[in-house]
Amino acid sequence: MNAVLNRLGVYWDVGMIQAKSRMAYTAWFWASLFVQTVGLLVMVYFWSAVYENQDSIKGQSVQQTLNYIMLARMLSGLTGSGIIQRFGQLLNRGELAIELLRPVDFQFQNLAQALNRWFTDLLMRWQLWVIAIVFFHLQLPTEPLAYVYFLISLVLGCIIVFFFEWMIACIVFVTTESWGLNVLKEGVASFLSGALIPLTLMPDWLRTVAEFTPFSKAVFVPASFLSGLTPVSDGPRMLLELVLWVVGLCLLSRFIFAKMVKHATIQGG
Repeated sequence: MNAVLNRLGVYWDVGMIQAKSRMAYTAWFWASLFVQTVGLLVMVYFWSAVYENQDSIKGQSVQQTLNYIMLARMLSGLTGSGIIQRFGQLLNRGELAIELLRPVDFQFQNLAQALNRWFTDLLMRWQLWVIAIVFFHLQLPTEPLAYVYFLISLVLGCIIVFFFEWMIACIVFVTTESWGLNVLKEGVASFLSGALIPLTLMPDWLRTVAEFTPFSKAVFVPASFLSGLTPVSDGPRMLLELVLWVVGLCLLSRFIFAKMVKHATIQGG
């Protein structure tokens, strides 16, 4: 038991280093907040214009859509862990072998860093929550279970995205190119996660495709609990589904990494 706690303590310390580095640059913080605020304003006014001459679309009211889209914008950064760029940097600097020799699990070390990075980013967006509630009348649920399902699904969704990105990042071992791969992933993720368009308003076939991608688990599922699009009665079923995603992707990502790392070509160091 003590060994497990000591190992978890190591991953916690590793993650906190990442969190501190995210909060160390003041200019970056204010620039990021400005961009996020502008993005929130654009999305709110865009969807208000879409609903200008109608009360609902596919049975979804304007207030439900605005609630969802504001929450989704605040979670939109959770579709990227940065692991693809990190793999590219490790290859270019010749540091991959050093990382693999450290006495901690390489994948769980990066997972701890990603979770702390996402948690820090969410805390640093508290101003967006204030703007959304005060100026755009964001309506949050009164049922406590909705918040419980939101938090659990958010953590599980982030872990799912990380494992999926980990598998994509393994391609870098063969191509030695991470920038283009990351841009492609970001483009697909921003659309299929539901950060731009609620999945409930997509055509049925496209919604089915989006729901089968990991990206929707980190944005659409948590946001739909707080916006009321998903009733709390569906919570246990959806959390079980997320747990199965986590277990499956964890095993698959570790298998793929073990196979693909044999093709890594160290460029620097």
